[in-house]
Amino acid sequence: MTDLRRLGEFSGMDTAPGDGQLVIGRSGNGEEYLMRWRSPTRILKEDGPDDQKPAYWARWHGDDKVEPKEWALTELTMEDVLDWA
Repeated sequence: MTDLRRLGEFSGMDTAPGDGQLVIGRSGNGEEYLMRWRSPTRILKEDGPDDQKPAYWARWHGDDKVEPKEWALTELTMEDVLDWA
């Protein structure tokens, strides 16, 4: 398993940052992954006007929608993980 370099404890999703920063998500079964919030503004900027969808939590790389139960900070930045598959 990849070291996600967690900073601190997990918290409920109601306190998760909605600014697009990279954070760690944890699903109900305990799986942990890097994710970010994809706001309508970010989706427009990254995907263009022809591929608009509602805001969602997205797994890093692939931007697949996830439904985390908790989140935690990571010391990793997007630049740190650009080459992660």
